[in-house]
Amino acid sequence: MKLDKPNKLLSEKCDHYVSLHILKMFQEHGFFINSQESVSIEKIINKMMIIDPYFDLLHGLINILELSGFVTKKNNYVTTLDVKNHSVVKKYYAELQKLEEEIYQENPELKPVIKFFNHCYKSYLNVLQGELNYISVLFPNGSMEFLDAVYRDDKSSNYLNTLIAKYLYFYLETILKNEKEHIYILELGAGTGGTTEKVLKEIKPFNKNITYYYTDISIGFLNYGESKFKTDYPFVLYKTFNIENEPNTEGFESDFFDIIIAN
Repeated sequence: MKLDKPNKLLSEKCDHYVSLHILKMFQEHGFFINSQESVSIEKIINKMMIIDPYFDLLHGLINILELSGFVTKKNNYVTTLDVKNHSVVKKYYAELQKLEEEIYQENPELKPVIKFFNHCYKSYLNVLQGELNYISVLFPNGSMEFLDAVYRDDKSSNYLNTLIAKYLYFYLETILKNEKEHIYILELGAGTGGTTEKVLKEIKPFNKNITYYYTDISIGFLNYGESKFKTDYPFVLYKTFNIENEPNTEGFESDFFDIIIAN
């Protein structure tokens, strides 16, 4: 299987697309419009009504703008650089639409990613203000539709997941020549099951000698995974697992698993 080399120009377009959206959000609140104008981060927080848990995310957004050459940050003050071509918010729409169309044309597989980004962007400020829970944005009405599409259609992820699945198949084929052997496999952070789907299809021939643990910190992901795989893969168990905790506090014995998947 051949994995295409990263397209540097396409990557730059995607970065520019994201940074323009972020700049647009700040400009709609009166910030980063006039060149060489400085403003304190405290003023931005107060005017945009950003709550304490998300101060770090605010700094992250400003860092993106700094990397894009729109602003510079020093001593909790942000200074706008030369944005004379982007000083009026209305001028963004045409450029953003053009960028989006170019990205789609160059790589149609990025469409779910852009769609997901636009969905999240619409609610970003509401999350920063504490008006919306970010979980409800990532999974509207409990749906995994957006994330599932992002992982399912990502060429790099599919390539790497296929490698993992093929490797496991050949490994199990060697180990399970002794039919009395039983292999316990743990997948950490299984999420929407992008890796799981590839792996289970490959290792299903060994199902009598395998117990596969589909784990995640989120019960929502577990419920989704179970609804997706339970019928075809009865050798899979679904359990919550926070890797930051000791395994025995999560109901797992130390040195119990033969294979751990964490990608």
